[in-house]
Amino acid sequence: MDETVIYSRRKLTQVPAELFEVAEKQTIYVLDLGYNILTCKGIECLGESDQISFGLDESFDNCKTSKLSHYDSSTAKLGHDSSRHHGSQPNTRRRAPARLRHLQVLYLGYNRLQALPPGLAALATLRELWLNCNAITTLPAEIGAMPSLETLSLDFNHLTYLDAAF
Repeated sequence: MDETVIYSRRKLTQVPAELFEVAEKQTIYVLDLGYNILTCKGIECLGESDQISFGLDESFDNCKTSKLSHYDSSTAKLGHDSSRHHGSQPNTRRRAPARLRHLQVLYLGYNRLQALPPGLAALATLRELWLNCNAITTLPAEIGAMPSLETLSLDFNHLTYLDAAF
């Protein structure tokens, strides 16, 4: 059975291990982790497992501008500054974790995120990423290279910089 998995409003500080047990038995298309107290460290496992790094075959210029349909440009600067990637490696991409390889929608709004782990970009089938109402100041360039991402909601964050990849 395919389903939406909801872990919202549980005061979670990390993604529950039981999520991956559920993912082994059924395909998860929508994952709701909103309204918790998750931080970057608490969500790192979403992009882990079965990872393989390889060089990008395409440039960031191929990114769709529709990814920023919820971006408030009045609060951020556009440009390229590799020092702002928080230790990420902008020239690598990871294969999607087998357990979440069909995930299309991820709600992470209303948490305590100040940054995102670059490994989140391993979710290659992700179409919607909802990050509203956090404290995010910048995004890893890898997020801008996600091949299926159509909607990126960043309302009510603290963005001060946005990489040219977006």
